[in-house]
Amino acid sequence: LHYFKLADAACSSPQNAITENRADILYELAITYNNLYNDQQTAMKYAESALDIFTKLPSNNYRHQSIINILSALGDYHSSDNHDYDKAILYYEKMAEFSRDNDIDQYIYAFTNIGNCYMQKGNTDKAIEYYLQAYNSDDSTNGGNANVILKLADAYENAGNHKEAEKYRKEYNYIIENEANDFDGAEIPTSYMTVFDYMDIAVDDEEVQPLYDGTFRTTG
Repeated sequence: LHYFKLADAACSSPQNAITENRADILYELAITYNNLYNDQQTAMKYAESALDIFTKLPSNNYRHQSIINILSALGDYHSSDNHDYDKAILYYEKMAEFSRDNDIDQYIYAFTNIGNCYMQKGNTDKAIEYYLQAYNSDDSTNGGNANVILKLADAYENAGNHKEAEKYRKEYNYIIENEANDFDGAEIPTSYMTVFDYMDIAVDDEEVQPLYDGTFRTTG
């Protein structure tokens, strides 16, 4: 953390205030606070600062995966920790926008979580609308939509539509029984960072390394 902060200070001059390097460092600080110190409040402040800079950069300089990771983390934080579902929905909607063309799994994740937020808000019809968008986004993976299908079944059951609930529950059971999910080979997005020697020192630190892979970790 000390070296990340030194790296941040090294590029905090006015001429470097809105640069890719500065955004990357803020992003890494957010991950460090989240993963190493379990300090989500501070982590999200750095994440929001990084997001603000990323979105001001020319489109050809966007770090799409970093932006998606930040939006996912902010959405998860506000839905799970703050229970501010309206704010979480805003972040998940932006996440869906950024992941639409290049990351179908994250796109589905965003719509699924918007559905979850509406369920928490007591708006089952709206939740079903977003679960269906997630469900219809991809049907090519082996049971990739199993989680969404189960949520659809539960939502329809909650809405009193037992026929639709049963339909999706049967589909879910079929997937579980015949197309067992195996995510062991899934690729985990890693950091794009290599900024200044300070950053290298921070990431290589023996205490940090076991907790550091360049992505936000869930806290549940």
